[in-house]
Parts: sequence; structure tokens; C-alpha cells
Amino acid sequence: MRTEAAKRKMSARSRKVQKLAAKFVRATADFFEKTPERWAKHANAYDKTGKRIGYRKRDAHCFCMHGRLRREFERGTLREPTLRSDVWQIITTCLYAAISTKKHTHMSTYNDRKGRTVAQVVDKLRQAETRIERFFD
Repeated sequence: MRTEAAKRKMSARSRKVQKLAAKFVRATADFFEKTPERWAKHANAYDKTGKRIGYRKRDAHCFCMHGRLRREFERGTLREPTLRSDVWQIITTCLYAAISTKKHTHMSTYNDRKGRTVAQVVDKLRQAETRIERFFD
């Protein structure tokens, strides 16, 4: 655990990156917890008719973990373009650490596995959020 003095030394930029990364992962987990019927597999997003659609599209309604996370990330970092790559790096590092096994090395592989449930996806997102919050400790 870091001392208070060490925490104060952490740069304002690092704190901002950490805060944004946790925010996007939390928002994705909250979305699937509140609307589990909008979780999807085998495509980043679907419209209300079940047609595959890009996660950036206005008509996107259901999402896989990656599609929803990218949507939260891209919408939330538009005002902070200089932080984008660092925020995404922390998100993926912490999420991959939470889901990585011999069978799952990418969030899409994890999300799309036969028998996977939305509760399991939310659990991994929450684990990643915890890892992000401790990233600089």
C-alpha cells in the first residue's frame, strides 16, 4: 500500500487516467447489470431488430463486452484526446488480467464462450475495475 506522501506524488495526469479508466469499466458493468437483456455475443453490437451493427451507431441497442466498453470509452474520452491511449491501455491490461486463461486471452473470446452468462461478464468487469483502482498502489 502506498503512503499518503507517495499518493500525493502520483501525477495529476496519472490520477486522471486511472479515474477515467475505472469510470468506463464501471459504466459498462452497470449497464449490463441494469439491462442484462442488452448483453450480446458474436458481434460488437446489434440493433433492435437483431441485425449486426457498429457499436458507434446511434441504433446500436445490444452489445458484447468489447462493444459496450468501446462505446463508453470513445464517448467519454472525446474531451480528453491526449489521455486516450493511456486510458485504454490500463483498461485492457486490467481486464485481460481478470479474464486471461489458456482459453481466453481476449475479451471477445471470453464474452462469446458457450455457456457464458451476463453475470460472469459483469463479475470480470468489476474485477477489472478493482484492479484499475489499485493500479498505481
